[in-house]
Amino acid sequence: MNAPTNAPFPASPASPASDEVPPTRRGVLRTTLGAGLLGLTGSFLSACTSGPGATKGGRRGSAATPTPDPDLPVLTSALTEERALLAAYAATMAGNPDLRGKLSAYVRRHEQHLAALTALTRRAGGSTASPSPTPGRTASPGPSSTVVPDAGADTVADLLGLEKAATAARRTNVRVVRDPEHARILASIGACESTHVLTLGTETS
Repeated sequence: MNAPTNAPFPASPASPASDEVPPTRRGVLRTTLGAGLLGLTGSFLSACTSGPGATKGGRRGSAATPTPDPDLPVLTSALTEERALLAAYAATMAGNPDLRGKLSAYVRRHEQHLAALTALTRRAGGSTASPSPTPGRTASPGPSSTVVPDAGADTVADLLGLEKAATAARRTNVRVVRDPEHARILASIGACESTHVLTLGTETS
């Protein structure tokens, strides 16, 4: 027995130009859903491959190790020396309260030096949480090292000697650093410390 057909019109003869079957509702839905899933999958893949650390071809590469700043040893040494200078001023004022008024301006300027050197050292990738310096030792090895001043000063004459040593150290720093901005700031600090030498000299004369 022949199955009834639901076609409203008789089927036309097959020909190369008219042999397509009209799409059914189920086929349309299947095609639409499939395209939507492919679109979503493409979006997720695009987000993953364009994320941080992704490389060409969708593979996630390892983070590149930053190149150390060649001026970092010099900046670290200068930072350590500036901390020692501030410690020396604090010790001097603690032992000589009558000098506090005269020395407070020097302390403020050295605090500004410390802030500038801390920012430079941090920008260069170094640690700013340096341990307390050891008197008479170098802050860091290498030709750019300078002697860390003794923090045990207790007179203005002692401070004068430390300021002279700091001024000479800044001159050395300026000669060996490569970055012009580092050289500019170190030179400015050295100029201020050389002024300290002049003014403290009048206090001891």
